Amino acid sequence: MLEKEKPIQIIQVSYYYPPIHSIAVNRTFTLSKALSDIYGEVNIITQQIDARASKDQTFNIPQSINVVRVPKFDYRNIITMFSKSGNIHLSDDQRRNWFSQFIIKVINTIPFNFFLGEGGLWYILKGYAKAKRLVKPGRTTMVISSFRPYADHYIGWLLKRRFKNLIWIADFRDLHVDPLYKQVFFPMWQKRLNKRILKASDLVLTVSEGLAQSLLKILLNVRVLHNPVTATTITQNEDKYNLFTISYVGSLYGEERDPTIFIRSLFLLLNERIISPDNFQFIYAGKDETRMRAMFKKENVDQIFISKGFVSRDESLVIQQKSHVNLLLTSSIAEMPGILTGKLFEYLSGFNPIITLINGERDPIFEKIYRKFKLGNLVYNSEIQSVKQLAVYIKELIEKYQINLPLLDLNSRYLAQQEYSWDKMIPALFDPVLTGNAI
Repeated sequence: MLEKEKPIQIIQVSYYYPPIHSIAVNRTFTLSKALSDIYGEVNIITQQIDARASKDQTFNIPQSINVVRVPKFDYRNIITMFSKSGNIHLSDDQRRNWFSQFIIKVINTIPFNFFLGEGGLWYILKGYAKAKRLVKPGRTTMVISSFRPYADHYIGWLLKRRFKNLIWIADFRDLHVDPLYKQVFFPMWQKRLNKRILKASDLVLTVSEGLAQSLLKILLNVRVLHNPVTATTITQNEDKYNLFTISYVGSLYGEERDPTIFIRSLFLLLNERIISPDNFQFIYAGKDETRMRAMFKKENVDQIFISKGFVSRDESLVIQQKSHVNLLLTSSIAEMPGILTGKLFEYLSGFNPIITLINGERDPIFEKIYRKFKLGNLVYNSEIQSVKQLAVYIKELIEKYQINLPLLDLNSRYLAQQEYSWDKMIPALFDPVLTGNAI
């Protein structure tokens, strides 16, 4: 770790930060905690919390993290003004109509996102003003901004323009110009604007090799900081559900995640009397309960479907840990393989086999990780043998469970937890930037 001759001033700009209820909070909070443990005090610039916003009170913010909240005015405020219910979230059906798709692209496209995107101009200007006051002469200052939203990167960019010696690290949980979701207008022009803004940064971080490959097409200073894995104290046969349980907590992301192959494999097992409502259950928790239940009913397996509704982060972790197998749904395209989701790293924190369904092209990066750490079973929705392959695998797991055999190789899981631990990854990435020896 870096031997510090003088204190380091750390400013983290994260629109999504506890107690906001969002999957994005997992990375931003864990990053701030890791930075405070290694380098000392961290100052957070984040949004003021709306009284009606969904909150998660399970994060314990240490005293070494100073949270500065700034006002915002964006498209959500406008929706709230015209919404009788005050609901600012659109259903999947609402998101798919042409008008919603047009608006989504507008608020994500530079320069419109400067005014209309999450946070808006008010958040950017106020956040910049607050952060500027935190910069102290004579101290090494490091600013970490987090996308999404782009407003955080705008603040980081403004600070870098004002203080030339400041170190700016831009973190991407997702891509701004994403070839899969296509949420911006004029993508080639947007890439050029991204390059102009981000070339001022000292380091660009992202969550997976797939996203890094895309960013490396426009930037050189790109490195991967996977989402963190924190080992849990729950082992394979402790605190489990009484019935053999496979679970999925999360969204279907429109049409991008598809569990049909998995559901059909359960139909085969029901027909063979390997599973029944007396010895097996599938638990789902999330906002897509209606769609998921309809899929199970269509394949005549709804008798083993259990819904927990929309749950908190802590509740979701309990469901995942108490299950015997975790289901992972993801997507892949040829030009951007290796998109390792945050859900994968949540699963790696536990000791359950992971069944992964990939919707799209073959993903050699994902396959390599599965082989290296013996994670479970990976199949593709496009391959006809996947239904039978999954049914055979689940049957083998149930047979092991019935005679109290381990469901996976624990040593391989320990190795995965060590490889993706932030204890070594954070200093390895940040120390060279702080000492001027970065790429």
